[in-house]
Amino acid sequence: MSKVDYIPSTYDGQDTWAETFSTKLPSQSATLGVSPAQQTALLAAITAMRTSYAEQKVLETDYRSKVAEAESKRKTTISNAGGIRKIVALMKASSNYTTAIGEYLGIEASTPDPNPDTMQATIKTRLLPDSKVKVHCNMQGADAYNVYSKRADEVNFIFIGTSVTPWFVDDRPKLNGAPESRQYYNQLVIKNEEVGLPSPIVTVIVG
Repeated sequence: MSKVDYIPSTYDGQDTWAETFSTKLPSQSATLGVSPAQQTALLAAITAMRTSYAEQKVLETDYRSKVAEAESKRKTTISNAGGIRKIVALMKASSNYTTAIGEYLGIEASTPDPNPDTMQATIKTRLLPDSKVKVHCNMQGADAYNVYSKRADEVNFIFIGTSVTPWFVDDRPKLNGAPESRQYYNQLVIKNEEVGLPSPIVTVIVG
């Protein structure tokens, strides 16, 4: 029977575990053969890791706040009184309006909007130096996409990030330092909600 890794697989779990470990390590390091220099270096590395993660979480919060702000302004600009739709309706009611003018202004519908229920991302992966993986997504007109992954012997896919560009770089370290198989899939996002079907799952070997 395979053993469960003592280091949690999620970022939040790793952060909590590292905090506890760094608090308890000094009382046991000498007994277990860890030199003062080794302890100092390890605790400094843990502090740097946790500081970086805390900064990441702040940026994620700021990102979500900016997304909400942009969505509010988008709704105001498009739909409120004096917004795009109202002014376009006014122009189309003019006796001088023609289809040619509408096409010139981009206010004549040409193709139907994608169906959020059936949209599906495509996904490709490419191995980068230092065991990083570049995940490429065709966004199909969506606002963003969420990336899910499963490493080595992990049982479940976990969310590892959101991207508003066609590419996402997974820079997580290998679980055990050895070559491992990683699986990925993407889920499209519109207005902060996942839509459509998950992409096919792709597999890459990280050496």
